[in-house]
Amino acid sequence: DLGNNTGWAINSPSPRDLYWVGDGGNWTDQSHWATSSGGAGGVCLPNPSDDVFFDANSFSAGGQIVTIDASTANCRSMDWTGATNSPSLETTSNSNNLNIYGSLILIPAMTFNFGGDIYFEATTSGHTISLASNTIPGSFKDIYFNGSGGEWTLQDSLSAGGRYIELIAGTLITNNHDLTCYTFSSDNSNIRSLVLGSSTIRIKYFQWDLYPSTNLTFDEGTSTIIASSYTGGFQFYGGNLSYNKVIFAEDANISYANNFDTLVFTPGKTYALDAAKTQTINNYLDANGSCSSSITIGSDATGTQATISKASGSVTLDYVSLK
Repeated sequence: DLGNNTGWAINSPSPRDLYWVGDGGNWTDQSHWATSSGGAGGVCLPNPSDDVFFDANSFSAGGQIVTIDASTANCRSMDWTGATNSPSLETTSNSNNLNIYGSLILIPAMTFNFGGDIYFEATTSGHTISLASNTIPGSFKDIYFNGSGGEWTLQDSLSAGGRYIELIAGTLITNNHDLTCYTFSSDNSNIRSLVLGSSTIRIKYFQWDLYPSTNLTFDEGTSTIIASSYTGGFQFYGGNLSYNKVIFAEDANISYANNFDTLVFTPGKTYALDAAKTQTINNYLDANGSCSSSITIGSDATGTQATISKASGSVTLDYVSLK
C-alpha cells in the first residue's frame, strides 16, 4: 500500500544476459544462474526481459538435465549455442508453461523434452526459431504465437506432430521450411500474418482453421498443405482464402468459398463441400479413383448444391461419385 504518496515510479527490470552454470538442476534454483559465462551463480531467476544462454561452460559431463520446475518459466530469448555434453531440457509436469519473448535456438546435440505449453510472446520483429532437428514433444498440448507486433521466422523445420499450433497475433514466417503439427488454427480477428513460402505443412489430425480471416494476411506462396492422417473426417475451414496446393489424404469437410491452384482428393475417400459455396480451381483438380476405390464428392447439405468451378481448360475425373 503506497498510501497517498506521490512521485512513485515502478520500473521494468533492466534486461540481462543470464548464463546457466553448474551442470543439471532445476530452473528455479538460483545457484544455476550467473551474469557471465561460467561465472558465479546466485542471481535472480530469468524474467521476460532476460536472454538466457546454455553454453560451453554450462555442463561438465554428459547426461545433464535442466528441469523446468516452475508452473511458468519466462525468458526473452533462449540460446543453446555452444553447449556441450548433450544436455536435455525437461519439465516436472506437462502442465508447466514456457514463455519465450524473443527467439528460440536449439542445437542438434541436445534433447528438447519440454512437454508443456509453449508461448511465443514477442511484440517486436526479427525473432527466429531454430530447432536443429529436435522434435517438440507433447500430445494435446499447444504452441501459441501470441504477440501483437511480434514476428517469428523459422530457420529450419518445425516438427510437433502431437501439438496444436495457434497463431493468435503477430507474424509467423515458415521461410520455406516444413511444419508438422496436430492441428493449425488462427480463428480470431486479431492483426496477424501467416507467410508459407514453399513450405510443406502436414496436419496430422483433424483441423486447419483460418476462419474468421478478418485482419489476417495470408500468403500461400507455393506451399503444399497435406491433411494426412485423421480418419474421422478432416475439417478444413479455409476462411474464403486462396491456397496453392492442398492434398486431402483422408475424408474431409471443406468449408467456406476457397480458391485452390491445385486440389487433390484421394481414392476411397469422401469429401463434403460447403453447401451454397464455391470451391474455385485455378489449375488442376485431381480426383482419380479406381474401380475398387472410388471417390465420393457431394454437398454437405441435402438439397442444396455446392459448386466446383474452373474457368477454363479440361477437368478429367475417374471413378468419382458426384452428387
